[in-house]
Formats: sequence, C-alpha cells, structure tokens
Amino acid sequence: MPSLESQIKTAADNAQNRFGKDVITDRYEFRGDITLTVARHAVADVVRWLRDSAGFDMMVNLCSVDNMGESPRFEVNYTLTQAETGVNLSLKTKVDDGEEVPSVTEIFQSANWHEREVWDLMGIKFSGHPDLRRILMWEGYPYFPLRKDFPVQGVPTELPGVAFTEAAPPRERRSPRNRAAAPAPAANPGPINSSPFSSPARRGPSHDPTPPHPARMYHQPAQRLPGRQPGRAGMEGPVI
Repeated sequence: MPSLESQIKTAADNAQNRFGKDVITDRYEFRGDITLTVARHAVADVVRWLRDSAGFDMMVNLCSVDNMGESPRFEVNYTLTQAETGVNLSLKTKVDDGEEVPSVTEIFQSANWHEREVWDLMGIKFSGHPDLRRILMWEGYPYFPLRKDFPVQGVPTELPGVAFTEAAPPRERRSPRNRAAAPAPAANPGPINSSPFSSPARRGPSHDPTPPHPARMYHQPAQRLPGRQPGRAGMEGPVI
C-alpha cells in the first residue's frame, strides 16, 4: 500500500492537473503535508471535486488567519481528509476585507458553524451560506474580536438588551415532566453521621431502614460496628 505522503502528493497532483494554474495558484509542502492555494471564486468547486473524485469525504477544519499589513489581508484554511486512509490535504484561499468567499456548507454540512464562527470573529462573509448569523457575539456587535487590530483588553460595549437576564424560574414553575423526574427528598434523613454502607441487618433490628438523605451520604465517617477490632497499624479492617 502506498505511504501517506505518496497518497497526499498524488491527490495534490491530480487536483492541480484538473484545475490548472489559474485556479490552484500555489503549492506548499512541509514535512509531508501539502497546502494548495486556491483562487477565491473556485473554492467550492475544488472542495466538491476533492470530495466526489478524490475520496476526501470529511472536512475536519475550517478557520481563518489575519495577515494584517499584507494584501489580501485574510486567508481561509480548509483541511480535508479521507476517513478510511487518513490522508489529509489542506487548502487556503486569500480574501481581502469586504470580499466574500463561496460557502461550502452544501458540500460539507460540518462547515456551517465553522463559517459562522469565521464571520463572527474575523468578519469574513461566505456567499451562499444558509444562515450566516453570529455564533458567539450578539447581532449588532460592531467588532470582530480575532482581528489583530482588536485590542487585547477588549472594547467597552453596551449590551443590546436582548439577552436573557431573567432569574431562573422557581421550583414550582417547572414543567410536569421535570417535576416527575426530580427525586423526592427522603422523609427521614437519619442522623448526620449515619453510614450508607451499613445494612439494617448488621446494625440490628432497631436501626431505622430509611436511607440517609443524599446530601449527607458523602464525607461522613463510617461508624465502627460492635465487636470490630482495629487492624494493623491501628486501622480498621475491611467491612465485608
């Protein structure tokens, strides 16, 4: 079976032969991994071809980079893999501020939230995305926090007043389904230092069989049973 490096090179060669230099404009190799630079307008076409014709059936990553000071300023990175063989191939496309990248959500549904995150934190829009809303910051937030010109200490911002700030509903307002699932408190929690590991039979007939309250079942010392002798080095022997 060919090595992973040879399979990656074969996949990259086939993609370059299929699309040519006008679409795949650059190729970078590092320690067996290959990254292809793809023209922005053709990203979705290349990703679709790699899925349908080259066996890359999983998208494991989609992220962005801010190369502030360069033009184009941003890049979007994709990592595709063959689930059966483990072969990875990376793509990247360059995009300037205000430009849009074709969405690949129709090809890989896993790209949906990744593209929303890139839009939310870096400000890169994806044309054709079915629901390009912010995913971490609220709608109307005027900044993109992962850009390099965003202050590390943050920016004071007024909350829009649409966040949920009410107190949690009281216990009696829970739904009947949740009330039925909630455990009822014990009628008689028993003494504070009663041990949940001692059975009524060993404690004698006068012992209250009601189990201790769950809140008192932890970090309580077990009572020594009558007739038990300390073990070696003054420690209790095991209770069987």
